[in-house]
Amino acid sequence: MSLVDEGELGVTDAVVVVVCPTENTEYHNSVTSARLARVGTTVEGAEGALVEPRHFRMTTQARLLGSIAATHKGSLGTWLRYQTERYGW
Repeated sequence: MSLVDEGELGVTDAVVVVVCPTENTEYHNSVTSARLARVGTTVEGAEGALVEPRHFRMTTQARLLGSIAATHKGSLGTWLRYQTERYGW
C-alpha cells in the first residue's frame, strides 16, 4: 500500500475493510482481479493468496455494528440506534 510505504500522514499500517451483506452472494462469489482469480474464484478463497492477509478484512454490517456497540456502548448509543432503525442491521 503506497500510503503505508510512503508513510503519508504518518501512517505506518493500514487495513482494507470491505463491509458487505451476507446476502450479497454475487459479490462474495466474484473476484474481479485477474491475479487473484487465478487462485480462487471467491473473495474468501482469494484472501489466502494475499501477501499480507492481515491487511484485508471482510465483514457484514451487523457484525461491524455489533463490534462497535460492544466497545463503545455509551458514547455511540444515539448513532447506533439510528443505524439500526434506518438500515435494520
